Amino acid sequence: MSEELIKYQCCICKETVLNEEKSSHLDPCSLFVISNIDQQRDNQKEQQFFCHFECFRKLVNDDGNLYIMDDDFPTMGEIAKEDWSEDD
Repeated sequence: MSEELIKYQCCICKETVLNEEKSSHLDPCSLFVISNIDQQRDNQKEQQFFCHFECFRKLVNDDGNLYIMDDDFPTMGEIAKEDWSEDD
């Protein structure tokens, strides 16, 4: 069985973000839009979009607040591992 090449289209520049040709170590990125954020979860809708990290950074005019870029910012796996160790 051969591995399929997964392709994502950047919702900002409309170019393809390939999982093998990353323009950033954070690519591909996923953005979630959640409607009615001020209401209960049952009344919300959500949609997922994909993008290049650099496209998103330019779109939001990054002023240094994107801490996800920091090398010491933990991954979800690292956070889960820390949570598990606190349960011991």
